[in-house]
Amino acid sequence: MGDEEMAEYALALRELKVNSKPVITSLTMLAGEIAGGDAAAAATVAGLVERHIRAAAPKTKLTGFYLLDSIVKNVKGHFVQCFARNLPDLFLGAFATQDEATKKSMVRLLGTWTNVFPQTTLGAIKRGLPPGASQSSSSSGAFLGGALPPPPGAAGGVQLNAAAAGSLLASMVQGGGDVSALLKSIAAAKAAQRAGSPAEAAAAPLPPPPAPPRAPPPP
Repeated sequence: MGDEEMAEYALALRELKVNSKPVITSLTMLAGEIAGGDAAAAATVAGLVERHIRAAAPKTKLTGFYLLDSIVKNVKGHFVQCFARNLPDLFLGAFATQDEATKKSMVRLLGTWTNVFPQTTLGAIKRGLPPGASQSSSSSGAFLGGALPPPPGAAGGVQLNAAAAGSLLASMVQGGGDVSALLKSIAAAKAAQRAGSPAEAAAAPLPPPPAPPRAPPPP
C-alpha cells in the first residue's frame, strides 16, 4: 500500500469523532482491505489508528479504541500483534485523561480482550490501573455485539482500488457514515473478478458518495 492510500485512511480517521457503528464498520472493512495479509501494511494502519487515539481530544479517545477493538476482533491477523505492542502505554495514557464514566467503559472494553490479546499485554494494562478498577471488567459489552462480514479480500483475493475506496470512505464519514455504497463497491469488485482478471477487479470504479438526505419540508 502506498503513501496516497495511507493518507486517505488518515483523512477518514480525522472524521472519527462520534461513536457511530456504520463509520467504525466502514473503517474496519477498509483496514482489512488495504492491509490484506501484509504485516508491514497492517503495522502502518495500526500506527495510524494509534496516532489518532493519542491526538484525539479526551472525549473522543474511546471511539478510537472501539475502532481498534473492531479491527482486532473482525480482521484479526497481523493487526492483533501490531496493536499489542503499544497497547499498554496507549490504553493507560488515554485512561488517565477520562472521566469516571468513560473509565468504566474502557475497563469493560478491556474485559472483552481476554481471548484477543496476549496475557502479558493485558497484565501490563491491569497492573497500571488503579486498585480494583480491573475487577469491574466483563466479557460482555463489546461495541459491535458480533462479528462483521468477512473482511473484503479475506476470501477470494478481491482487491479494490484502495485510494478510491479511501476517498469514498472519507466522504461517507463526513456525510454521516452510510456504509451501503462501500459494500456495493466491494460486491462490484467481486463480480468483476469473477468475470475477468484480478487486474480488472482492482480497477473497478467505485460509485460516487451517497447524497446527503434531503431536509424535511417545512410544516
